[in-house]
Amino acid sequence: MKDKTESFCGREFVFDAIKEFFSNNPNGYFTVVGDAGMGKSALAAKYVLEKPEAICFFNVRAEGMNRPELFLKKIRQQLMSRYQLQDAADADLSTLLTKASEKITAGERLVIVVDALDEVDQESTGNLLYLPTILPERVYFLLTRRPYNQNEKRLNLSPTVPTKELDLRNYAERSSQDVKEYIWLLLNDGEYKQDLSQWIQKQNHVSTADFVEEIAAKSENNFMYLRWVLPAIAKGFYENKPLDELPVGLQGYYYSHWEIMGMTTKPLPKNKIKIVYVMCALRSAASREVIAKYSKQNELTVEDVFDDKWAQFLQKQENYQPPRYRFYHESFRDFLHRQDIVQAAGVNLPDISAEVADNMTKGLAGYE
Repeated sequence: MKDKTESFCGREFVFDAIKEFFSNNPNGYFTVVGDAGMGKSALAAKYVLEKPEAICFFNVRAEGMNRPELFLKKIRQQLMSRYQLQDAADADLSTLLTKASEKITAGERLVIVVDALDEVDQESTGNLLYLPTILPERVYFLLTRRPYNQNEKRLNLSPTVPTKELDLRNYAERSSQDVKEYIWLLLNDGEYKQDLSQWIQKQNHVSTADFVEEIAAKSENNFMYLRWVLPAIAKGFYENKPLDELPVGLQGYYYSHWEIMGMTTKPLPKNKIKIVYVMCALRSAASREVIAKYSKQNELTVEDVFDDKWAQFLQKQENYQPPRYRFYHESFRDFLHRQDIVQAAGVNLPDISAEVADNMTKGLAGYE
């Protein structure tokens, strides 16, 4: 959560809407909707860090933390610990919430934050994550998700339960203000402050204010774009490009970086491409050794993919020995699955998934 909220700023209109909903309703579900990279997880993390009444669960597909049984286990543990409900250890979630609500003092509320509903892996019937269809008084859920796909599993709540959705896509002007505030923050007080300033100075007739306006427009109000592009500028990836030729939008940035890494050159670097798509097919983080075995490439090739130029897309989990790696954000996995990228990369996704599944069946050493 600290990583997601680093340099967090703005979004007051969202927090105000959440506060208003909680204040005006005896219970209910408030959902923040937005495209990948619009800051939904950062919002959820910021709320949890600042609100002592909140307990939470963050769905993370790449870590396998997206199953209903894990959600129920973690939420039950937090409820029992906070409200001393050990005597209700076998109770279902609705019962636990009722018992917890009985211990909430006047003026307090119980808020359960659940991030990334779109990443939930649930095959069984019933409500998504088995969330209660009705809620006790002073119990609220704060949810985040991407816009629904046609066949996506949805919440099925009682019509008597208050609900509200805030779709970030409908707040372009306010989001643009927050994006500009974030850019100014990094320009004035961030680790890339000096490098960004030098890059701007090298541009012809571009002021700092011009830079902020142009990058904000190119970001399409996407904070993940800023997370990638601003460090890339500072590190020299776009040293020879003028401001107006920088990529537009998150997908545009991913494609630009894909090209810079030589993944579209002829002949194609098939070994490196295979490694990236094997990581894409894995359900959880894996060590370099395991990725090398799954992709049938040597570890030096894997290390080359994991060098500083790719490191920004990876999350290194050092609590494991050897360390494990996964894609930092699901939006990069989405990019890799784009039909035009798949075709240009010359890969067959079903074949790679089948190969990974076969290796899992055989049981590679070091992978759990």
